[in-house]
Amino acid sequence: MTNAVARLGVLIAFVTVILLLSIVVMGVVQATQAVLRLRSRNLMQGVAALLKKHSGGNLTNSEYRGEAARVLNSPNLGGA
Repeated sequence: MTNAVARLGVLIAFVTVILLLSIVVMGVVQATQAVLRLRSRNLMQGVAALLKKHSGGNLTNSEYRGEAARVLNSPNLGGA
């Protein structure tokens, strides 16, 4: 019985450590993405790629990025 209780205690401690480590790593990743503005850059590239794919591809990449910025800054989306 004591052996089972000890194993349960070790298991609970292990899960707690892994959970705390996961939270710390997630915080570091979130902070890095915020500092480097990765989310907004990836969103802009994704919207530009969608526009290019569904418009026939007759604009330059910078024009697609401009259109993506216009779409993302639309007041209808709550942008500036």
